[in-house]
Order: sequence, then structure tokens, then C-alpha cells
Amino acid sequence: LYLAGAIGGIACIQIASLAITNLSLAAAWIALGITVFAVSVLPTALLIVDRPEDIGLSPDGLEPGPNPSTAVDVRQPAVPDEVDWTLRDAVRTRSLWIMIVVVGMLFMIQAGVSVHVGAFYQDRGLGITVVASAITINGIVSAVGSLVWGAVIERTPVRWAMVFLMVLSTVSTLMLFTVHSLFAAFAVSAVIGVVAAGGNVIPPVAYASYFGRRSIGSIRGIGETGVQVGQTIGPVLSGLSFDLGGSYRVAFWTFAILALVGAVLVSLASKPDATKLRRSAVGVRSKFRS
Repeated sequence: LYLAGAIGGIACIQIASLAITNLSLAAAWIALGITVFAVSVLPTALLIVDRPEDIGLSPDGLEPGPNPSTAVDVRQPAVPDEVDWTLRDAVRTRSLWIMIVVVGMLFMIQAGVSVHVGAFYQDRGLGITVVASAITINGIVSAVGSLVWGAVIERTPVRWAMVFLMVLSTVSTLMLFTVHSLFAAFAVSAVIGVVAAGGNVIPPVAYASYFGRRSIGSIRGIGETGVQVGQTIGPVLSGLSFDLGGSYRVAFWTFAILALVGAVLVSLASKPDATKLRRSAVGVRSKFRS
């Protein structure tokens, strides 16, 4: 899924670059609007089906019941030993709030860098074509990185994958200060792409790994609030740093330090103790029966 998104980002960067270079900024916005309408809006309206049952199919591996809409009981874990947390139980755990804060910090850093990285590269003496190429490399690496992170996260404890991702975010942010040439811009963009891919893949797996699938929508809904807050703060912080100080140095150093703090925090976010949840559920059922 994230591979497809990265491919779209690569294409749109090139479309915008060509339109700006040969026509104008307004032409770039028009070209992007037409592209989105043709590639996203029309296929979504004409081709997407909401449920397998709508076209006479059932979810993978399941036999349709008398009423296809009730073929699957989403309230019951598919695996006997699987523990599914409710939203009420999950918000009482320290691990959830650490994840929300750390993921919010990760996306604050990503947004604070990505929104301004084109201007930053130009301030370092790179032309717009080179800048567009560097950002394209970011998208290519992010696309491939999504596949790699997907394989890694199935073989690595999610907490330590998240720790490594935050440390790598620190490294990629500090590497921006080394950009003075085409090669350096490409190398830094590639590392930033690796971080972006990890940010897409790891957090959703972390939430599901820690809290199960039953309430994953509502739990991730709270988590996405942290993401949106972070994405709001990051670009503004970078912009203020430049407007007040004439450079992005303060913002980028702040991002690097926050990423290290996030690495320490997430290392403390062990998987919640499911035995307490089981005991609580048993007690509730016993009280209900009595």
C-alpha cells in the first residue's frame, strides 16, 4: 500500500517540477489537480467495492453463512490465545500514550523537514531540477523501504524497530547540515526516505501488536490525533526558525534532540501485560453471570 503511495509521490514531484520549469507555479497546481482527478477520484468512484459480499464473495477462507453480512464475528479473536484490548482498557496503559507521543514526534520531524527541504536545498546552492531529483530519490527509497520495513517488522520486536527508527531520524536530520553538493543531497534524501518508509509501516503494526485487532480502529484514531498535532507543529517550527534566525539550524537541532528523546521513551514502552486484562475480563463475566 505504501509502495503505491510512494510511486504517486514520485510522479507528482516530476509533474510539478516540469510545470514550474516550463510554465508557472499556477500550472503546477492545475496539473496536479487534473492528475488527482484522473488517477484517484474517477477510479475510486467507479471501481471500489465496499465489501466482498457486495459482489457475492466472502472474506478469505470463510464460508458464507445464511446471512453473508454475519459470516464473520469481528468481536471474537481469530486466534484462541490472542488478546484484544478495548479502547477503555488501552487508554489506561502507559505504552499507548508513549506510542502516541513518540509517533507524533516522528511525524512532526518528518513534516518539519519535508515541507521545507526543497527551500533548504536551494539555500544550499542547488537548482530546482536538482532539488526535484533529490526529492524524487526520497520517494524511490521510501517506496522500496516500505517493502523492506514490512519484511523487517515481521521478524523484529516492534519496540526495537521503533527505537532504531527514531535514532535513524536523528541521524537523517543532522545529515542535512552536510548538504553542499548534489551527491550529499541525494544521500541525505535517501536516508530521509528510509525514515519516512518506517514511519508509514511500523506504527500501525505496533498498535496492532500491542493491543490486538478488536478496537484497533478507535485506538489508532487516538494515535492519529498525535500524528496530526505533530504534522501541524513541525512545518511551523521550521518556518519560524528560518524567519527569525535566517536558517533552519535551530529547528533541525530541535528535531534531532526530540528524536533521541523519542527513542528513549519508546524503549520503555513494553507490550502491555495481557494477564491483567484476562483477569479483568474473567471477573466481569463472573459478575455478569451471578
